[in-house]
Amino acid sequence: MDDAPSPLAQLGAELCRRRTDAGLTQDALAAAAGFPKARAAISRCEREKEPLSDRFAQLVDEALGAGGEIIRLCRMVEAEKLRQAADKLSPAASPPDLSERQSTSTITALDRLDQSPGFQALSEERSPAAEEDTTDRRQLLQTGGLATGFIFATGASASALSERLARADPIPKTLREIGVDLRRIAETYNTTPRLALVPHLEAGWIRVQKLLDTRVSPEVRRRLTGQAGWYSYYIATLAFDLGQDSVAHAHLPIAEHHAEEAGDRLLAGSVASMEWALAHFGGDYIGAMNIAASARVDADPYILPTLAANEAQSAAKARRPTQARSALEDMWDHILVDITVPGPLTLDEQNAHAASASVYAALGDGVAAESHARSSLRLLAGTGQFGEMGGTYNALARSFLRRKNPDPEQAADAARSALAAIEHRPVRWVIRPVDDLWQRMNAGWGTLPAVAELGHQLALHRSAALG
Repeated sequence: MDDAPSPLAQLGAELCRRRTDAGLTQDALAAAAGFPKARAAISRCEREKEPLSDRFAQLVDEALGAGGEIIRLCRMVEAEKLRQAADKLSPAASPPDLSERQSTSTITALDRLDQSPGFQALSEERSPAAEEDTTDRRQLLQTGGLATGFIFATGASASALSERLARADPIPKTLREIGVDLRRIAETYNTTPRLALVPHLEAGWIRVQKLLDTRVSPEVRRRLTGQAGWYSYYIATLAFDLGQDSVAHAHLPIAEHHAEEAGDRLLAGSVASMEWALAHFGGDYIGAMNIAASARVDADPYILPTLAANEAQSAAKARRPTQARSALEDMWDHILVDITVPGPLTLDEQNAHAASASVYAALGDGVAAESHARSSLRLLAGTGQFGEMGGTYNALARSFLRRKNPDPEQAADAARSALAAIEHRPVRWVIRPVDDLWQRMNAGWGTLPAVAELGHQLALHRSAALG
């Protein structure tokens, strides 16, 4: 047995040794490398969880004066990943049974959301058979290994096999259809009732996974892998909105794995933003803050402002005002306009105002929070983004309580507007903050009619998202 440490273990040990010898903490090393908020990336590397990104590895190597050793070890880790991937695709390896491996963790979990007819129909379909091609390829390889002379006699067989491999790729129209479907989901997700999306997303996910189970060329596999990752991302997002965290936790690792295989930085950043949401709305503000800060280090430009907004909101909740304001400034420096691609909603001016309202409310600046919330609501008018509207009304409600003279009646009115915006549709990240707000208000102003009415309205929504 080979007891030599893995490249990832060698990298983690070398990074820890050099950092310790330099007398630096993980925070200090991150700062020395020019990314003071990237301590989590160093921690994960030293704990042998994942290597540093190419860009960050170069900066860390320079900060430690490692002479390229950290960079070399990071590349060794990546080379090992490629080798393992190649081993899985070798003729001697059995083809992975994806449907059986994932049935208990993802499809079964998704069934708890909805048992749609579309799922039943798709489950009964069979993947394209490939046994004949597999047998031909194995016979060819075995024959070619008998004697050198046979190598020159296999040209016709190799040519025929190559043609069959090429024909195994999905037709370009299929790939385009999947791409169009994902873009349509991105454009309509925030205006579509969540439960209506369940059968559509599950059908798309199963379709792509079945294509991945067939023999396809490397380039097509890369495209399909990225598309499968996006379906998993949207299923996780949908599950989170509906309060089904177990489903979200089942799909996010799949989306993350696909993002890595496809080299899709936008998907990777989107997954990080979803992981942030699970941590932040689960009350782990420090953990959520670190997730967003680490993901920003080498983020795709599209997702960068969203991650900055995520970090700012968690930092404010964690009582880190300096970090919250710094991240908020970075968000405003990178807001986008008129762009729609798969991933979280484009962080444009409206979203930036909404995030600012949430951050300033958490920091106790009710006046600034109200100003940003009202600006966001003006920009949301007529868009049909009911979830975003509800979330911004929540920030407005908190703004009325975060000032010298709290106004619980206006806060209750704004919170009722948040519930009215979602119209009894289950959107957990709107309803739960209203529930938290009402419980605090009920303790101090429970006799006010506006607060009592909010409690009544909340009871009508609570079973949909909190049960």
